[in-house]
Amino acid sequence: MFSATEVAFSLVISATLTAAGDICAYTSRGCVGTFGCCTNIPANVCCLYPDNYGWSNLFKNMTSNGNWWASMYSDTCQTLLAGSVASADGQICLGAWDVPARSTSWRATTNAAANAKRSVAVKQEATHCMSPNVIGFTTDNGEERLFRIPGGTRFEDAEKLLEEGQFEELFKYEKGSSV
Repeated sequence: MFSATEVAFSLVISATLTAAGDICAYTSRGCVGTFGCCTNIPANVCCLYPDNYGWSNLFKNMTSNGNWWASMYSDTCQTLLAGSVASADGQICLGAWDVPARSTSWRATTNAAANAKRSVAVKQEATHCMSPNVIGFTTDNGEERLFRIPGGTRFEDAEKLLEEGQFEELFKYEKGSSV
């Protein structure tokens, strides 16, 4: 028989291991403009994006208990640029100061303050990275338009369609309702 404490602990660990969220990297500050997102990204997985992204990073749809830590890095989740304890609503926009972030990750925790100290010491391996699977932009009226990148299509190819204004091709992608 398991004690109530053991059952509760295993449920917390299980939720932490299976939790996922969305991280979007923007080409401008304030979490508006062109963006690429790693959707349904598990905790402790690095979201790696092109150099011109990462001036601001939106972490959203994270675990609802408010115990998670958002991190931005100058490389493949090795050198910490900035981090923040999560907001209670599961969303936070972090901005880079003088250089854009190259990658981001998040960590679920039961103690955000301890996790903040830990994030400086923990390093991800490049094998635990993913590329954005959504591309989008913010319209002049503040509405986000986003498109899921089909399997087998590189983010850079979708980005090229967006940059060149080839919207007819981009509209062939599955439209995402939100991330």
